[in-house]
Amino acid sequence: MKNIFINTKCMLLFLGAIAHFLGEGQAQSVTEQQCSSSNNCFDCVSAACSWTVGGCFDDCMQVADAACYSSNYFEGKTAGEICKVEEDSIKDSDTCGALSSCNDCLETSLPSDGSKRCMWFETGFCMSGCGMDGCGVSECSAETEEGESSGSIKLADDKDLSSLGGSSGSIKLADDNDLSSLGGEKPTSEACAICVRQSAMLRMISIGALYFFFQRS
Repeated sequence: MKNIFINTKCMLLFLGAIAHFLGEGQAQSVTEQQCSSSNNCFDCVSAACSWTVGGCFDDCMQVADAACYSSNYFEGKTAGEICKVEEDSIKDSDTCGALSSCNDCLETSLPSDGSKRCMWFETGFCMSGCGMDGCGVSECSAETEEGESSGSIKLADDKDLSSLGGSSGSIKLADDNDLSSLGGEKPTSEACAICVRQSAMLRMISIGALYFFFQRS
């Protein structure tokens, strides 16, 4: 009789554990369905879900290395306040991400907080906050400023040919006033007269040779 009682008790405990497990599974399934049906931050956070990368999940851990907005991480804030943080973050990121120079980046204030500025990273991009590479630089280096101020590509403007390794006015093939870049010298009138005389002599020699050839034939 005692053995029957023990076996019955064990069976009840086993059935209770199964029921508990099934209940948790059903509750989790309902939560997942409820989260996946939310298509905006406010509805998602209001349903005690987590909003990240433009989607609603039951847990922030489902998406790695991404900003996540949930009441679990913003204690004491309402769904509207939490989603306002996301909106401000997107505006800040878009504003700073559109800047391509160090000076412009460090001089631009964040739309969400005028007391804070964008952050420039030496790898060549601007962000609204710290990232995996740290928090950027506080001032532009001399090399960065020089690279931004010089007109590195202005092929049509001979005022700035330093980026091509030449100097102002050094590429003027049609202008004989500056042939130094071609390794030559400015031609003089005396040199041109010699060229003309030499050309005339060559023509006379050619005519004489032809006359002599036809006379012998």
